[in-house]
Amino acid sequence: MGPGIGLIVDDPGEQDLVFTIGEIDLVIDPSLLSYCGKITIDFQEGAAQACQGAPRGFVITADVPLTI
Repeated sequence: MGPGIGLIVDDPGEQDLVFTIGEIDLVIDPSLLSYCGKITIDFQEGAAQACQGAPRGFVITADVPLTI
């Protein structure tokens, strides 16, 4: 498995872009957005325990995946 995009709790930096969806602020570095293009965050319904089938949680995809 290579590099990826994840979700963390953070405060925006001076250069960060902030997108507000409902009551949630999403913060992203503009250079990452420029590289990846469109980034989509979905929630996948599934088993609460990964060993019980498809996992439940956030799935993040980008038009241009990260590479090393």
